Amino acid sequence: MAFIHFASKCERSLTYPQSGLSVKHLAWAAYSVSLGGILMPICLVGGPILIQAALYTGGIVGSLSLVAVTAPSDRFINWGGPLAIGLGVVFVSSVGRLIIII
Repeated sequence: MAFIHFASKCERSLTYPQSGLSVKHLAWAAYSVSLGGILMPICLVGGPILIQAALYTGGIVGSLSLVAVTAPSDRFINWGGPLAIGLGVVFVSSVGRLIIII
């Protein structure tokens, strides 16, 4: 856990490179690998449903990031409000389901 914190702080403190690979990329890779090392045992213990949820979440976030990066204009960035509302609806429905079951 301490390494994850250190790698995160290190990655955030470095400046973005003008071009090519840099130490910032290595720090980001170290952070990602260490975070994956912590999350993988949880996936192994949690079972297939947790792995499926992680894959779906990664797919959705990755596809949204890909669209945002390749968008020719800033129009996609203006979708933040509606996407946040949709996330709020999903979150409230999940919490509501827990309350109704109990």
